[in-house]
Amino acid sequence: MTKEEMVEKIVSKSGVTREQAEEALEKNNNDLLDAMIYVERTYSTARKYGSPNYNNANAFNPQQPFQDFNCNKAAEEDIAFKKTVRALLDTLWKNRLAVSYKGAEVMSMPILIWLIFFVTSASTLFLVMIISMFFDVRYYIKGVTFNSDKVNRFMDYVSGFVSRIKNSFTA
Repeated sequence: MTKEEMVEKIVSKSGVTREQAEEALEKNNNDLLDAMIYVERTYSTARKYGSPNYNNANAFNPQQPFQDFNCNKAAEEDIAFKKTVRALLDTLWKNRLAVSYKGAEVMSMPILIWLIFFVTSASTLFLVMIISMFFDVRYYIKGVTFNSDKVNRFMDYVSGFVSRIKNSFTA
């Protein structure tokens, strides 16, 4: 990189004048990184206290709000996404998928654990659940933060369907 290119880089990144950028390079043996550090240490104080030698037309100011750099919307979306994921995981952890055999609850686990099992071995778990329904095993969701009526009605429907199939073979 030529000295001219380094001067341009320093001016565009820090907002100092060309003379200040050349001075920084000279004092730091034309090392771009050291010159940038020098500029930041030397002229950021001048910028902070309003020195007339500092050109802040295109300077980066860490105290400026994010909207000046078009980052505010992305940061808000990132925070909203994290809150949504956290709420979803919290719901999946607090609510449980329960297993009952002949009306007595045998096991209850957080839905999140069941989903992890389902993702890792979906076909096997689905097959085990269907086969277990032939032996009067029922599945239902219980919890306080999840409206599980529709899901439980669907699970009852599937259990009833499996029972009808089982009864058609035994009749």
